Amino acid sequence: MSLISVVIPVIGGNQYSEYCLRSVFNSTYRKLEVILISNNIEEVKNATEDEFGDKVIYIDTEETSVVKAWNIGIRSCRGDLIALMDMKDITGKMRLELEVNKLNQNKDIGMVFCGMTFIDGMGNFLKGVYLFPGFEKSKFLGLMYEKNRIGSVSTTLIKSDVIRNIGLFDEELIYESEYDFWLRIARKYQVECLDLPLLRFRINVRDYLDYFNLKIREKEEEKILLKHDTGEIAQSLAKVYDNEEGFRVSLGSILYRMGKKDEALKNFQKALSINSKNSQAYFLIGNYYFGAGNYEEARNWYEESLTLNPNHAECRNNLGVLLFKEGKKKWSIEEFKKAKKLKEDYLDPLFNLECMNDRKSFNSMRITDI
Repeated sequence: MSLISVVIPVIGGNQYSEYCLRSVFNSTYRKLEVILISNNIEEVKNATEDEFGDKVIYIDTEETSVVKAWNIGIRSCRGDLIALMDMKDITGKMRLELEVNKLNQNKDIGMVFCGMTFIDGMGNFLKGVYLFPGFEKSKFLGLMYEKNRIGSVSTTLIKSDVIRNIGLFDEELIYESEYDFWLRIARKYQVECLDLPLLRFRINVRDYLDYFNLKIREKEEEKILLKHDTGEIAQSLAKVYDNEEGFRVSLGSILYRMGKKDEALKNFQKALSINSKNSQAYFLIGNYYFGAGNYEEARNWYEESLTLNPNHAECRNNLGVLLFKEGKKKWSIEEFKKAKKLKEDYLDPLFNLECMNDRKSFNSMRITDI
């Protein structure tokens, strides 16, 4: 039976650490080493030591970076397997046991992750379930280049040897270090998915509003993707798409996120030359013009996309932002509400409605790029 090292950074507030720990120790998998890293260690101990005693290894740090705390914890691990936990989340009783079983199915698997449900700050269930239906190992890297498909760091279980090989989290990244980490793993190892909601992911729209810094995230994603060769990305996408139309839309989206926007536009246009009714290509060209500040042209492309696909939630969200820019607040609100109704676990329209409630500017709003 492999030892699992569970790494939990508690940086800043300590509101949820006892709930997180309780869920870990309630696991059906018993061979655990639980490491908690905090820059507020006495408060954390006061809240948890009576209940958990010497079951927890407490590490004191002056670091205020969660990313650095991850690395401190990982360096201290003795387990053959490492489970990373955000202290706000609650792990399901059978999550670790089922993930270990999945890892043991194939020696080439380096990491496994699972689906999740959503809870609010009080622990009440929210609507929506994050799953990965139709997961295929061979397509995972290509899909990850498109966007981060792992809902939370707390869903993952990783072999220690894998981390020793690919290295620790990039401490220069503030928000997207996990995305960089998953890509580095997926390039060298097979990744598996348990398409079951085995984690409760705690989220609060207000926290999302306060924490979210779109421009930094975009720059970090660009930096991460630029580490990867475009040819390698294209080869990975070829395993995902068996038609040029889909391949061009996907490659263009990635190039756009890499900052190669004119190359991206050429790929979107190529997709439309193959199929003039591709609503996603219209949407992405709309994003190109939105990013260039040509809002009238962007609106035309968004409206064409929605004519072809009225259920395009991301397009409705972006059109809502554009309408807000044009001073059409009532119409903007309607688009955000439609987007949220179409996709229950889609946070951008909720974030944008919060921006409006807090009288934030147009520049604070969240545009969905993909």
